[in-house]
Amino acid sequence: MIMAMSTAFTTLWTHDVCRELRRHRVGERPSVAFSGVHQSLPSWTSVGVGDDVFALHVNRCVVYLVSRLRVVDKQRRDCCGAAATTWRDPSYPGHDAWAMLGANGCGASPVHVEATPIRFG
Repeated sequence: MIMAMSTAFTTLWTHDVCRELRRHRVGERPSVAFSGVHQSLPSWTSVGVGDDVFALHVNRCVVYLVSRLRVVDKQRRDCCGAAATTWRDPSYPGHDAWAMLGANGCGASPVHVEATPIRFG
């Protein structure tokens, strides 16, 4: 049996993202994050299924491990909701709870994950 080794990556979540996470999602497990081609979003192009991504936040010279996200897939699924038909429509209405992770970013695409709960301790 051949077993593939997972790879680990890091992503840095901004103050704006973490402010929204602190306000609404501490203790919850994200089901999705978003990747994009624009610099406003992290690029998950090198990340594959089974890889771990450690979401970090830096605040006042302290590095926080916010969550560990294990990639499940990088496809749009039924849970994402209907695709936007105009620029005013939400891109991923099925993931409104996690929109702060980049759902409305330029060229955003979903990355479904199994994650640890959001923490800032």
